[in-house]
Amino acid sequence: MVIIVAKATMILLGEKVNMNDAEGKIWKKAQIFMQNPIKFIEIIKAFKPESIDEGVLENVNKVIDEHSDEFTYEKMTQKSQAAAYLCTYILNTIVFNNIYKKVRPLVEAKEKATEELQEKQKLLAGVKEIVRQINEKVSALKRQLEEAEKEKQRVENDANLCQAKLQAAEKLVVGLEGENKRCLIFDG
Repeated sequence: MVIIVAKATMILLGEKVNMNDAEGKIWKKAQIFMQNPIKFIEIIKAFKPESIDEGVLENVNKVIDEHSDEFTYEKMTQKSQAAAYLCTYILNTIVFNNIYKKVRPLVEAKEKATEELQEKQKLLAGVKEIVRQINEKVSALKRQLEEAEKEKQRVENDANLCQAKLQAAEKLVVGLEGENKRCLIFDG
C-alpha cells in the first residue's frame, strides 16, 4: 500500500510515472525520488496545488479510486506514518485544487467587478464635479436673475413714479392753460 501512496505522490509532484509499471519498478523510482528528504520537502513546499494539470489530476484520482478503501490516513498509519502523512497531503491537495477551481472564477469575477466599480466611481466623481460646477453656475444665474428682477422692479417703480409725475404735470399744464385763458380774458 505504501507503494500506491508513493506512486500517487510522484504523479502529483510531476514525476514521469507509467501507470502500468509494476510495483517493484515504481518503488525503485520512488526510492530515488525521495532519497534526499530535504530536497523532497523542498519539492513539496514549492508545489503549487492550484495549478495541477488536468491529466496529472486524472492519473492521481485513478490511483486513489483503485485503492479507495486503503487510501486513507487511518489505513496508512498501520503501514507507515510517513505514507499516512503523504496520503493526507495528496487527498487535501486534491480537495484544495477542486475548491480552488470553483473559487478562482468567483475571485476573478470579484476582482473584475471591483475594477469596474472603481472605474465607475471615477466616472461618477467626474459627473458629480460637472454637476457641482453646473449648480454653481445655476446659483450664479439665479442671483443674477434676482438682481435683474430687483432692478426691473426699481425701474418699473421709477417709471410709474415718472408716469404719475407726468400725469400730474399734464394736469397742472392743462389747469394752468385754463388759468392763462382766464387771465387773458380778465386783462383784456
